[in-house]
Amino acid sequence: LKKYFRKFDLIVDTQSKFGSSFYIWLLNPRYFLSRNPLFSSWTFLLTTGAKVHVSSKMLSLVRALGLEEINFSPVIEISKDYISLAQNYLKSFSGPFISILPGAGHPYKMWSKDRFADLGDKFYSRGYQVILVGSEAERELLLKVANMMQNKPIIPLIDEPIFGQDPIYSIGLFKSSILTVGNDCGGLHLATLAGCPVIGIYGPTNPIKSGPLGERNMVIYKGLNCSPCRMRECKINHRCLEEISSDEIIEAVNLILRDASCAE
Repeated sequence: LKKYFRKFDLIVDTQSKFGSSFYIWLLNPRYFLSRNPLFSSWTFLLTTGAKVHVSSKMLSLVRALGLEEINFSPVIEISKDYISLAQNYLKSFSGPFISILPGAGHPYKMWSKDRFADLGDKFYSRGYQVILVGSEAERELLLKVANMMQNKPIIPLIDEPIFGQDPIYSIGLFKSSILTVGNDCGGLHLATLAGCPVIGIYGPTNPIKSGPLGERNMVIYKGLNCSPCRMRECKINHRCLEEISSDEIIEAVNLILRDASCAE
């Protein structure tokens, strides 16, 4: 703490935990904006509730600083150095490309490997080329999905390890894709920031709170009585995910791509 004591003009604390807010407050910044009213330099109304997207909660902090015009379909600008690697890599393949994210930060949020493999083959039968995207920690998962497929997908991290080490390089893959399908994970949101339409597969987590932002995105969610639960161990065989079929996702893909062609 001593190294950074009184070194900051402004700190914005997005957490709501007392402990972390307290330790940041001890740095004694000139101004401290926190979701915890005990430490915040500003008093403001915090948006809360299970039916509120987490971004809206964060935007309560932004509004406290005076920003009112909020874009809920954000697309970020990324250096060409990051994008060009993916674009050059994909020159060896023919599109159109669809990216698939079979992994997630926690296994309980993941649709099954065989469903992703079946979905990938259905994309191929419709003339699309599949890109399996994930981190180095998900290498084994990507290979298992690929081995279950009848068609050979593209796995960028196999040829260029940087794709599995730094997620920012995946933005180039998403920008080159006409659509991305994946579990509730960081990569799904990264794809939306790249301007790529996405379809999110949600079961034990709440798509209202953490669904993808943007008008061109969709979520497949059964909304069972037991969902969302966020339970690491499901006692009823993850019905919330198992009842989602690849045909439902194909239908959603057709809707998104049809709307995109109509908009053109």
